[in-house]
Amino acid sequence: MPPPTTTGHAEEPRVEGDEVAVALQPLAAWFTVTKLAAQLPPGTSSNDAVMAALKGCGADLSDDSPWQRCGSADEVKALVTKLSAARPELRITGKVVAILTPSPKREHVVGLLQLGAPAAGVAPLSAHPLTLMSARIAEWSSSHNQPAVTLRASLGQAGEIESETAALLEMEGIRSADFEPDVLACLPPTPWRITEQDIAARRDFRSTRIFSIDPPTAKDLDDALSISPLPGGGWRVGVHIADVAHFIPPFSALDVEAGKRATSTYLVQRVIPMLPPLLCEELCSLNPGVERLAFSVEWELDAKGAIKSTWFGRSVIRSCTKLSYPLVQAMIEGRFDPATCPVQLHGGATWDEVVGDSLALWGLAKQMRAARFAGGALRLDGVRLFYQLDKDGNPLAAAPYVQQEANQLVEEFMLLANMSVADCIADTFRDKAMLRRHPPPNAAKLKVLQEVAAAAGLPIDVSSAASIHNGLNELRRAAAVGATGGPAPAQQPRQPHEGEGDDDLAVVRSGLAEAGVLGADLARNQRTVELLVMLATRPMQLAEYFCTGLVDDEAAWRHYALAVRAYTHFTSPIRRYPDVVVHRLLSAALDVRAGRLSVEAAVKEHRLLDTRLAGMVAEHCNDRRLAARNAQDGSLKLYLCVLLRRQPVVTMGTVSSLGGDRYFALYIPEFGHEVRLELEEAGVPLQANFNPGTKVLTLTHAGAGGAASKDGGSNGAIGGVGRQRKGFGSGGGGRGGGFAHGGNGSGRQQQGAGLEAKEVPDLATWVSSLAAPPRNPHRLKPARLPLHLSLFSDLPVVLTAVSVPGEPSQLVARMYLPVAEEAAAAMQAEKAAEAEAAKPKIGLDTAVSQSQIAWENQLND
Repeated sequence: MPPPTTTGHAEEPRVEGDEVAVALQPLAAWFTVTKLAAQLPPGTSSNDAVMAALKGCGADLSDDSPWQRCGSADEVKALVTKLSAARPELRITGKVVAILTPSPKREHVVGLLQLGAPAAGVAPLSAHPLTLMSARIAEWSSSHNQPAVTLRASLGQAGEIESETAALLEMEGIRSADFEPDVLACLPPTPWRITEQDIAARRDFRSTRIFSIDPPTAKDLDDALSISPLPGGGWRVGVHIADVAHFIPPFSALDVEAGKRATSTYLVQRVIPMLPPLLCEELCSLNPGVERLAFSVEWELDAKGAIKSTWFGRSVIRSCTKLSYPLVQAMIEGRFDPATCPVQLHGGATWDEVVGDSLALWGLAKQMRAARFAGGALRLDGVRLFYQLDKDGNPLAAAPYVQQEANQLVEEFMLLANMSVADCIADTFRDKAMLRRHPPPNAAKLKVLQEVAAAAGLPIDVSSAASIHNGLNELRRAAAVGATGGPAPAQQPRQPHEGEGDDDLAVVRSGLAEAGVLGADLARNQRTVELLVMLATRPMQLAEYFCTGLVDDEAAWRHYALAVRAYTHFTSPIRRYPDVVVHRLLSAALDVRAGRLSVEAAVKEHRLLDTRLAGMVAEHCNDRRLAARNAQDGSLKLYLCVLLRRQPVVTMGTVSSLGGDRYFALYIPEFGHEVRLELEEAGVPLQANFNPGTKVLTLTHAGAGGAASKDGGSNGAIGGVGRQRKGFGSGGGGRGGGFAHGGNGSGRQQQGAGLEAKEVPDLATWVSSLAAPPRNPHRLKPARLPLHLSLFSDLPVVLTAVSVPGEPSQLVARMYLPVAEEAAAAMQAEKAAEAEAAKPKIGLDTAVSQSQIAWENQLND
């Protein structure tokens, strides 16, 4: 059932995350989605649709609010759910009448302190006018547009990377302070070493050839692999995970702090760890050449990777080396040269052995991956940016991170370990296992995806995860060779496709070419597929942790994207608290399976969480995981905005939505972001005409008085000088859902009561005002009017970023028309010497550090 649409001016002020009581509006006031209502039979009114749905539900037609006659909340819910399902074009409309549970975001708001503003509720302070402040909402009366807040601390000057990063962390409530003394007191004394008693209680893998595969900059190595052939065929494969739970007594100060943090937070410039560095970088990290405690899963697999037997247990290991993804990729591609490799081997291992093990693991992983996707799994990989930083921590360059076979090798065995452990703990502790489920996607949004794809001639079946995956993969393969059968461009690394082997790509290519999807422009084909992948992520729901004892229906345990009955997180206990909980569950389950303890005794001995507390911990971990992801996304966008503000770029966008004759949105595959272009802010005189039947937006010249102009090069009343942007409210500088009445979190008001409203400059003036001449690395040609835009149309734009004090930086784009090209050329000529001297080199010779976000370790999350 869709959430109610709230309306009215006398509502309780609310922020994102508030649990609220809503009074349903009478039926006649329910909101109708115009584009869905248009599909009703001719002559059918919105009210007719409501009455027909009510009659079908058996409700009282004489009452405009029939739910008031229901005897219980469940009856109300059942009636409204039936009504909503009967007429999906209707949106339930209500008014917030009370705040039941305040959102945690009320405790974490950030904004600029407006000195002397009466709505601030504080005495004027001697603060810099651009200082970011953290605060909490103390009171918010329905008679006031802005809340009264209690100030906490200054976060620094707005616009600076560290201050903006501090704001991101504060908004999401990330615990980033140093660990308290009582937490550090739980750590073992150093120097620490494994005792003989530890070894005697564990399986000894120290003589087994084990190695880790991680990003080159990784410090917290929490997983390692081993492989050896079995007599008679098949393989013995081990996944060895850092035994973090050994160092964290349940309910200790260290355990409580780790649980509160719940996850490490990865920012571009640093990592905020879940555990103290002594654990995550030293004692628990599976560093090569030293003995470490581990929790291992070992399988006997046949030649195709099917499981014949599984062993779980605590272990002690000694890794022989720390490999990186680039090194293993070189091994897979046959270009690894041990003579030039700086990595050290330990324990008598040779490079021939390590390379042989890596290739054997890849051979198995490739078959396991193919079988997994054949069994219905789905993978949607969006664009993930990777940054190079200078010595001062400023971004020099950004590029999409490319997943390769080495990443897939590790991912397959981590997924297998998580699945195996999930089955074990769920079967042993039916009422308290912590699993991770992924609900099916939103059906209505899937239908929209299919309609959008069909309108563009893209053959996508959305009936299952497997059909979505196969359809997208087919398009990826076809796009990689194009309609003419040529190879992908050399500058675009070709990514492997799931299930790809000796497929007859000519057949695929032929079918899609006949559908009008493909052409000879390989880059355009790739952008089309990237946009479709982005659109396919929108119907997907978030995966979540849960306690099995609180979900009776085992069908609801299922993980949609992985297409498995049960899944959990076991393989990253250094950076995820649920993995620590799962380690304790697995340890207890092994005692039960071995007959050493009963289920009840194992729960007591291992101090496992009861069902209620496990459910609370799962919900908290879901919340903190989302907060960490929001902070990470915010950090990535912050650095992108800094980069593009200093060095604007001409890039290609693909139309992702059309807003009639007012705006359109573009997806920029190069940076993985969507930007919205308001036609009134185009900076050129435009005449916009939108055809709702064909869904085509036509943009033509419109000079003063309607006269045509040349190539968008002159000013005019429509979209030119004289159109004003909406200003920003004096008290609305808040972030994180804090200061904006209505809870949208933008902090903007409808009128420019604060900052003075600005006139929109013409396009040439706008380009000339940029910090530097826009780069055009792809040598794109400007678009020329008239333009006919529909979904999946390509359009070159000038992309930069703007920073409004008190708000997160935003990407801004303008159409790259001839007038923009001329302005950029003039700007380049005027500043040629200065620009050449200041132009950063993009390469590792200039960059002294790289992004701390390890995409490789987050791919199977």
